[in-house]
Amino acid sequence: MAENTDDTLSSGTEGVSLTKGDNEIPPLALGEKGFIGLKVLGGQILEECQHELMWPQCIDTYKKMAKDGTIAPALELVEMMISRVPWHVTIPEGYEEELAEKAEFLRQNMRDMEHSWNDFIKQALSFHRYGFCVNEKVYRYRRKDKGSKYNDGLIGIKKLPIRSQDTITDWVFKNKGRELAGLHQEVYVPTNSLRGQNATSLYVKDSYTRQEKYIPRKKFLLFRNNPLKDSPIGMSCLNGAWQAW
Repeated sequence: MAENTDDTLSSGTEGVSLTKGDNEIPPLALGEKGFIGLKVLGGQILEECQHELMWPQCIDTYKKMAKDGTIAPALELVEMMISRVPWHVTIPEGYEEELAEKAEFLRQNMRDMEHSWNDFIKQALSFHRYGFCVNEKVYRYRRKDKGSKYNDGLIGIKKLPIRSQDTITDWVFKNKGRELAGLHQEVYVPTNSLRGQNATSLYVKDSYTRQEKYIPRKKFLLFRNNPLKDSPIGMSCLNGAWQAW
């Protein structure tokens, strides 16, 4: 039987010896030199050329589009199907003993929040229509007098509330614009101040106080649809339908 050889590997290499390495590592340039190129000015993302789709004006555009008789059912269908997917905590094969306690702690946190896990998923799914969604991480000591189902004193998740897209005013970056450092949120908080009382009813005046909050990046979850150039606002699935709409 003829020997099976690969001529493309053996041809022309006989008698050639390779130079031995000297174990010296060539100098490496650590860190980044270039930039992603996201256009940011004063905390505003300036990537969109259409005014109606430019953030933050785009939020109002998406709200109007979501009321369209054709678009609304499509959005509801996609978000409903995703929110109905069951969630489970699984341990990689071979690490059952090592990670059993951590997996159970995660399961407990999913059941121990002030809202259900499915409610959190439904809120987070708003990134589908707005391009992004911010949910703040709120912690608490796991004690029953703090509202927890457990009393072990560990730090667990109290809730993951949404920070509405139309309340976020600008984004803060660090490392010369390479990394997201946080965001600013502007809200008008009602005070419901009591004015007086007559024989039949109470007079209540709704007054508001303007508050601006800075939320650092480590304090919130950021969900994005199509995060081109690592943009914090992502890109809404409605962008492609805007021209036809």
